[in-house]
Amino acid sequence: MTGDYRARARHYAAEISHILQPAALAGLLRPGLKVAEMPSGTGHFLPAYTAAGADVVLIDACPAMLEAARRHARTLRTDPGLVCSPIQDLTLRVGPFDLVVMPNAALNQLAADTAPAELLAAVARPLRPGGILLVQVLNPAQDGACGFYDPGLSDGTWYADREFADQPGQPLVRRRRQHHGAGLVDIDFELHQNGELLYRHHVTLQLLDITELRAALASSGFTDVSVHPGTGGLDELLAARSSGHSL
Repeated sequence: MTGDYRARARHYAAEISHILQPAALAGLLRPGLKVAEMPSGTGHFLPAYTAAGADVVLIDACPAMLEAARRHARTLRTDPGLVCSPIQDLTLRVGPFDLVVMPNAALNQLAADTAPAELLAAVARPLRPGGILLVQVLNPAQDGACGFYDPGLSDGTWYADREFADQPGQPLVRRRRQHHGAGLVDIDFELHQNGELLYRHHVTLQLLDITELRAALASSGFTDVSVHPGTGGLDELLAARSSGHSL
């Protein structure tokens, strides 16, 4: 998976610049709050963390993404901590954090390869007792479109879904196609500039049942779980790490 993201890293900050921050995020942030975004890419909501004065760590398994995150942070005049690691391999030396943010349906993507309960247990480890988890999740029950997926589109057909500019201001066009099967969605992305293919990238998403996700959170030591309609076609899931759960 990280191999695909190496090619995507160069333009990723521009590619995700349209993503709206979760509606719940502003009310959670405050100066000095210890925040981790995982997997972070180039830092989906780094401007919001910076503006709030939070203490931020970006965690991602792809070194090229974190190097791009470093460049992105310089443009914001901030210097977040950077940790290169798969979420499942995080140790107690990372953290503790007051808030963990899993952005842009990253949980759906990771759950295609790893059971949600295993992922969420790993996410809980660096959270302090009482710390908050905020997840943007693709909820198939809502049957709505988001910035990278539309259940109303035909499988196997390429669509030009975004036009944007890179940092020098050169125009870019992103195309995507999707295919459904066995509770999964496979999505191919292509990025073009002046008719030239810059990269092709494939992701697989697990369509997560919210009831099953609540059960996975409970087994991983989370309480006070709530799910709300969010921004950009994604639901927002909030949960607190239980103070009495041993991980």
